[in-house]
Amino acid sequence: MKSELKTSLKYTAVFYIFIVYWELLLYFAAHGSLSGIKGVFLLFALPQAMVPAAFCGWNGSKAGKTVSALITFVVSAFYLAQMLYLRVFGSMISVSMAGMGGDALENFGWALMETVKESVLWIILVLLPVALMAIRVFIGKYIENKLRFWLRPAIIASAVLIWMICGASLRLGGTSDSSFWHAFSSLYVDTDTSSQKLGVLTTSILETKSVILGKETGKETEDLISAGISTELLSAPSVSVSAQPLSPQPGSASGGENGEEVLDLSPNIISEIDFGQLAGMTENSAKKKLCEYFGASSGSGRNEYTGLLEGYNVIYICGEAFSNLAVNEEITPLFYKMANEGIVFTNFYNSFPNTTTNGEFAFMTGLWPDVSRKADNGAMSGSFGKSVKNYMPYSLGNIFTSMGVDSFAYHNYIGSYYGRNKTHVNMGYKCRFKENMKFSTEYPTSDLEMFKQTVDDYIDLDRFNVYYMTFSGHAPYKDGNPMCHRNLKSVQTKYEGRALGEQARCYFAGQIELEKALQYLLDRLEEAGKIDNTLIVLAGDHYPYRLDNSSVKKMLGQLPDENFEKFHSTCIMWFNGLSEPIVCDEPCCNVDILPTVLNLLGIEYDSRMLSGTDVFSDSPHVAMLYNKNIITDTFRYNASSGKVTPIGSGEDMDKAELEAQATAVYEFQKAKYAAAVSVIKEDFYRFVWENSGLIP
Repeated sequence: MKSELKTSLKYTAVFYIFIVYWELLLYFAAHGSLSGIKGVFLLFALPQAMVPAAFCGWNGSKAGKTVSALITFVVSAFYLAQMLYLRVFGSMISVSMAGMGGDALENFGWALMETVKESVLWIILVLLPVALMAIRVFIGKYIENKLRFWLRPAIIASAVLIWMICGASLRLGGTSDSSFWHAFSSLYVDTDTSSQKLGVLTTSILETKSVILGKETGKETEDLISAGISTELLSAPSVSVSAQPLSPQPGSASGGENGEEVLDLSPNIISEIDFGQLAGMTENSAKKKLCEYFGASSGSGRNEYTGLLEGYNVIYICGEAFSNLAVNEEITPLFYKMANEGIVFTNFYNSFPNTTTNGEFAFMTGLWPDVSRKADNGAMSGSFGKSVKNYMPYSLGNIFTSMGVDSFAYHNYIGSYYGRNKTHVNMGYKCRFKENMKFSTEYPTSDLEMFKQTVDDYIDLDRFNVYYMTFSGHAPYKDGNPMCHRNLKSVQTKYEGRALGEQARCYFAGQIELEKALQYLLDRLEEAGKIDNTLIVLAGDHYPYRLDNSSVKKMLGQLPDENFEKFHSTCIMWFNGLSEPIVCDEPCCNVDILPTVLNLLGIEYDSRMLSGTDVFSDSPHVAMLYNKNIITDTFRYNASSGKVTPIGSGEDMDKAELEAQATAVYEFQKAKYAAAVSVIKEDFYRFVWENSGLIP
């Protein structure tokens, strides 16, 4: 018995060393150093090592010797998959997105193969423990004592108990949102944050548990929403807007007592919606909580820009990996011109590091997508997939269609990927995808070719609404990329041959194809006489995650910090006819684009029910990132560490007052996030519209 326990301890020690090695390797690959690594994963590595150890020890038979090497290979395969996903998509694999694995391999296998070629050293390092185990098993005299059958479940049961003890012990370090306990216990934690704090394997186990045993009881969601209801922001930032807007501004003013025009500053809400009455029409606790939450909100107000673009056409473009990095006066002069004309956002943040469907959802709906471990699993994963059977009144497609205006959506890739052939139809669009067009390349396809094949669908209509999801800017950023080959000479010529590096050159080349498409669009609008009544909006789906740090440094002159400035980006909101640009200095992000556009168009909407805020309203303005990091005009809040950094006027504020304000804003934003997730889960818009008499 003593020798058997000794055998199990030896196997446990071997797997413990292997798991620690793999975790350190992945952390280094993700962050470029081991600085900032948390030691908590060392606790969970023990029970995680005990489980594979329980399946070893099959005496000295040939088959028995093979088992330990096979188990090592299986565990290493998990870490290898994480490593390759990290190098393709810039983050760890979320279990909730695992259902898309087949689609990803089928559609982006080419990118994976490129990554494999570029990652030979990383692959060797991940598989090194497999080689060591194989050598010891088949060449050296390894552990040979047989473990009795009953001892195996005992080891596994002990591992489960130790796991539970490790988890419970995290409470000793505190239970705040920046604590290890919160990363372990909360369903509202994203994969990357959890992996950084607890380790990759621990995170995947927690996410798997969430998927198998049930995602939530609803209590945590309702508690988060309740906290938002009871929280009042300590001070509302004033709106910093300067411009010479078009005149007159339709719908923004009404007659005063002496005939002077009085600006209408009433809230952007729908008067027919009575949340108090709606709460009494359901027994569903989640719907009741949402009614309480939205009923407590006053919404954002109308302002001097309300209805400025009433009656305009809209062309809404979600640019693949489009960012501030793509805007360069020499290389992309049209982007530069449009970003500095029209409405200029000096403080816009793209909230998402990767995963196009999340950025698209926020851009199109003004709602936060679910990026937590409780997100729905499957090929139609996440909030967009979940929304496909929902009533979605707040998409431009459905809004314009309800007004009798044709809405079109285009994407130069396969319609079934991310389920766009279903989600975008539900958003009110007539859709065309790659299979309905012809392209000269396969991966990625040309944005210019897409625009040339689609503009004729709508250009001669009296009014139209169009959505484009582009593809030319997709990685990999290397000379083998056909967009790089197509536009590389243009990059080198415009930048006077200065060294940028392969990745930066090819990133610019992909974005130049989008710029060409945009120039073609502007030319066609001008020819058709539509350029003076068309609003063009362009924002990226996510950060260009395949650009390495050295390329970013060459493009910006310095490397932005990972927590905030990395996400500082560009949103183009352009229309013809301004004598001066409208400059908005308010912090804002992806979810703020839709409510801003609705206000500019003078379209009635209920601002209480969107996650974003019209940037011109006299409301608090906050940019929040996918991991709940927050930027305001007075502070930056790191949700992972709980650290508050004063900026601007916040540097003159009392520290306690600033921290109290940061806590209030953070609670308020968490409630917005939880409410958005619940709105989709409960098909809440349908409940509200049906019971308010708003559906014909």
